[in-house]
Amino acid sequence: MKTSHILLAALAIVSISCTKGISEDTPMLQEQHTLNAKLVGGNDGETVPGTLLVRLDAETVKAIEEGRFAEISEELLPGVEATSFTSALPIRPKNMEVARKYGLDQWFVVGFDAQTRPETVAEKVATSRRIRSVQYNRYVQPIWEGEVHPFEGSPVTRSEDAGAQAEMVFDDEFAAHQWNLVNDGTIASEAVAGADIGVKDAWRLTGGDPSVVVAVFDCAVATRHEDLKDAVWQNEAEVNGQDDVDDDGNGFIDDKYGFNFVNCFEFNEDYINNALNGQKQTAIKGRALNSNAGSGHGTHVAGIIGATNNNGKGVSSIAGGTGNGDGVRLMTCQIFQGSSYCADAQNAAAFIYAADNGACIAQCSYGNANIITSDDIYINGGEIEQDGQTIKVNSSTLENAALKYFLDPANSNHESLEGNMAIFAAGNHS
Repeated sequence: MKTSHILLAALAIVSISCTKGISEDTPMLQEQHTLNAKLVGGNDGETVPGTLLVRLDAETVKAIEEGRFAEISEELLPGVEATSFTSALPIRPKNMEVARKYGLDQWFVVGFDAQTRPETVAEKVATSRRIRSVQYNRYVQPIWEGEVHPFEGSPVTRSEDAGAQAEMVFDDEFAAHQWNLVNDGTIASEAVAGADIGVKDAWRLTGGDPSVVVAVFDCAVATRHEDLKDAVWQNEAEVNGQDDVDDDGNGFIDDKYGFNFVNCFEFNEDYINNALNGQKQTAIKGRALNSNAGSGHGTHVAGIIGATNNNGKGVSSIAGGTGNGDGVRLMTCQIFQGSSYCADAQNAAAFIYAADNGACIAQCSYGNANIITSDDIYINGGEIEQDGQTIKVNSSTLENAALKYFLDPANSNHESLEGNMAIFAAGNHS
């Protein structure tokens, strides 16, 4: 079992003795019908005990901002003995105009006894006219966590095997084995010339660009790895600042190279009151980035993207520059740590963080159990055919709203892009 997460501190502790809402003779079938109409994101997978995500209508959000939560609580949460009610995002997005465009200010987390089934609470709150959508706060999981097979070959130098290195550009010690980058047909007997990603053509234009920041949504990147340390994104104010202080004022404490979103939502009781009133929020502190917890997949992915090229070490990468400090920069958005995974609310916060702190590409090492072949369907919703069934893909989830915030042109973090880019793992489907 994965570690349970207490995602959010309380906006207000409310013990609700229901006097309005569902009467005792309301059929359960009617409750389920209402839930089916409002449920987004599906009901499969493991959920965080004692939490449920809800999207409110604009009128209710305004009432909460005006401090009238107690006045509307019974109508908002009929029949629910709630222990907390908090904003779903720990820090107000930098661009609130875009955040409101996608309804991010309307998402909240209902807290309740961890022994109560989330389905029971979902059925009750779905009857409220003030709630537009209900979403289970599910753990994000990688599509597949396979067995690790360390490389067993030996470094190949130009003098040892001129044929294998003939088409390589950089002198990295394992470059000759990287047929996926450059394959001239000489690497192995079964090698097919040209069966590669064609990166050599791109290298003729550029080996990378340090103004491009790639956020790696995965396990943590090993920031001291000899082939990555020069490529790691650095938040200079935090790197040169004080420990346990939000030196740059972005709401995250000690986010020197990114942030660990696993088990991160711990704030004091003033957090939400300040946030809803537009005042300076209490900054949050996550666990330290931990690249040793888990499979090391984040470091692996980071190496493919931006390991330093032409330094005589390790591997060559797609955009790691030419050995002159000119490769892309790698920001860690840690969503996996050993057997602990982020939940939907934390993952959404990671997209906001990436957008607000300069990332223009999000590399997401997780996916969807369904085989989605269209970017448009994933972003905007639609239907797909799978195993003879029609499956609805819903675009109204909290995570999807945060993804749209990241992609919005108004939040673009690089002059060459009209909007930021998000790249998702295809998964290891057979």
